[in-house]
Amino acid sequence: MLYSENEETETLIIVDQPMPRRLFLVRYYVGGAGEFSRPLYKRELTGYDCETGLLYPTQTTHLDMLQEIVESQTYGSSETLLSRFIITNSSTEGNLTLRAVISNDLIEKLVGLYEFAW
Repeated sequence: MLYSENEETETLIIVDQPMPRRLFLVRYYVGGAGEFSRPLYKRELTGYDCETGLLYPTQTTHLDMLQEIVESQTYGSSETLLSRFIITNSSTEGNLTLRAVISNDLIEKLVGLYEFAW
């Protein structure tokens, strides 16, 4: 995948339920322009298991399936909810709004992605 080092990246948070047990942060950038623009997810992936406190190391390689998995589950599943989370940053006293996908199926697929990526 070709991209410019100067392209702005954004973060998408993917959780299994509104009070998450597992979550993933996906760094992506918007490719294309106008009506052809869309998020491209093959950038960076980090996971965290809230129950065990296990942090998966950030991956930037071996993510070939990430685009297909995130896109199909986010936009093609009636079980998926799209939302936004507001996170307060105490060090800068500001808020950060993250786009969120709530989908247990997507989390299960991302865990599967980790199994082959590591």
